[in-house]
Amino acid sequence: MTKLNWRSPRRWLVTSCSAGTALWLAGACSAAVVTSWTAPRGGLFSDPANWSAGVPGSSDTAVFDLVSSYPVDLDDSTAASRMLVRSGQVTLNLGGNTLDLLNGVAFTPGLVVGNLAGDDGALLLAKGTIAASFASIGFEPASSGSLEVGAGAVLDVANQLAIGQRGVGAIAIDGGAVGAWGMQLGSLASSVGTATIIGGASSLDIDTDLIVGFEGSGTLLVQDGAVVTADQVVIAQQTYSVGSIVVEGDGSMLVLGGSLDIGFDAMGSLTIADGGRVETGTFVTMGTLPEPWFEENPPPAGNGTVSVLGPGSLWIVGGDLHCPYLGYATLTLGDGGRVFVGGDVEFLAPSYATVTIVLSAADVNGDALVGAAGSVALDPETPQVFAIELADGFVPIAGDQFTILAGSEITGATPEPTLPSLPVGLAWSSVVSFESGSASWVLRIVVAADYNGDGVVDGADLGTLLALWGGAEGDLNGDGIVNGADLGILLAFWSAP
Repeated sequence: MTKLNWRSPRRWLVTSCSAGTALWLAGACSAAVVTSWTAPRGGLFSDPANWSAGVPGSSDTAVFDLVSSYPVDLDDSTAASRMLVRSGQVTLNLGGNTLDLLNGVAFTPGLVVGNLAGDDGALLLAKGTIAASFASIGFEPASSGSLEVGAGAVLDVANQLAIGQRGVGAIAIDGGAVGAWGMQLGSLASSVGTATIIGGASSLDIDTDLIVGFEGSGTLLVQDGAVVTADQVVIAQQTYSVGSIVVEGDGSMLVLGGSLDIGFDAMGSLTIADGGRVETGTFVTMGTLPEPWFEENPPPAGNGTVSVLGPGSLWIVGGDLHCPYLGYATLTLGDGGRVFVGGDVEFLAPSYATVTIVLSAADVNGDALVGAAGSVALDPETPQVFAIELADGFVPIAGDQFTILAGSEITGATPEPTLPSLPVGLAWSSVVSFESGSASWVLRIVVAADYNGDGVVDGADLGTLLALWGGAEGDLNGDGIVNGADLGILLAFWSAP
């Protein structure tokens, strides 16, 4: 059999029906046959006795619709036009061989798991390769399908791979590899698509766009050291879609050659946790599109949410980070998590951004939580909200320092964060500092009784407290008045030689 490069986005194929006879798929050497698997206990793919109309050939459709669980074994590489898993659970033991599915038409994909309404099919691939031009899991409305790509198995899709095209679809990659030209999770309205990539031996490689929630609901989970690569990723592309990506665990990675849109025109989220890592080659937008002003009952604006939490969790943006662009954005980071931006970080009116910083011992005297090679622009017209929180069980002490933002410059509004309570006698100090070619926003824990900020509590501070006696200014314990209790706190922190 002769075939084109499976990883080029072509909608036609060359196939060989017999030695020396090649043709375009517009014709066929013999009439196509639909043949169904009939052996409920499983058996050889190549055994005619296991099929209703004989072993499928290169122009035929193989159907698995028995309501049972069974193995099917390939003892040699072979080809069919299409393979449909409509019900039951099929374990396809490829034995190191390749099954080529030659149909090159998008609306009749070569591989379908869960084809028609009411279908509920499951397919497990082991030790070998399935190559198809198009593949769909959960093809029609009210269908359901699941695909597991196990150890040593490969699914190679030349064009689009749809998980939850119109129905409900799920793919799990556990020790195997999947490659496709493009991929969608939750393609059309009311569809649901989920992809789970587990372990260091698992990979998902998309040549162009990976869309998580096109019109439906999409979820991508990258766990336990798995790696996903793509050119561009869009999370929640169309109005009322929903999309979510979670990258968690040491060594788990999502690596993009191009851009990332989070909440393009709907609700999209990205979670990086427990040592996970996400890298984008160019820019990132969160909350891309605004609410349409010209509609009487407009759909919501794009809304992007990102969380980067836990030691070793890292988000690297190759270009600019728009947080948000024209919609809404929520950024939560800290507890050892970091964001590094190769370009500028921008908060632009008329957008709305909420930034929550969760501080822990992992952040004390460490690198900036958001570090930019370019500028950090805090537009004064943008209603930004910076909220500082403390991780569970973390109690900072005097002298602790946290660098929140750093860049070549910080422009626009001065951050005025909401701050958590500290132990009696301690206070927050918020400073935006500028040096030649750099700027930073730093929070420090200081002794509240050091009124003049010289680093010691001494007679000068005692004089200040006495001058403020009876008023609210200079209160150290939060009871609204400077009195003997505050004098006791000052003496407890006395540090003059």
